[in-house]
Amino acid sequence: MDQHANGRSDNKAGGIIMIGIIIIVIVVIVMGQNMETNQIMKSGVFVIGKITGWRDNRGISVFYTYDFEGHTYHETDGVSLKKESIGSFYLIKINPKTPTESKLLKDYCLGDSVQLKQPDSGWRENPMDSNH
Repeated sequence: MDQHANGRSDNKAGGIIMIGIIIIVIVVIVMGQNMETNQIMKSGVFVIGKITGWRDNRGISVFYTYDFEGHTYHETDGVSLKKESIGSFYLIKINPKTPTESKLLKDYCLGDSVQLKQPDSGWRENPMDSNH
């Protein structure tokens, strides 16, 4: 009888350890994403991006493209925009050292046409600020 009870407690301990490991992995992933976003927001450059797709699958995903230093990048962000945003232009902030690291700035919609001419290496400061 004691062997069965001991076997169950070993299984329970193993389950608790496994849950602990999963929680630690999730926390590390989330912290890494937050650090990446903070780095982009702190020292990134602004570029113009175009919304190319939208998906609602357990949360909204927005697909967009942008140009930086002669290359076109295709990225996804979990920002909540409506499906009608497809075809619209937004400011994107990217890491110039790793241009695939980007953040769509949903508060900076440029509409369906762009009046701004983006420099090849983007803007260091927000081109929509009143100082520009």
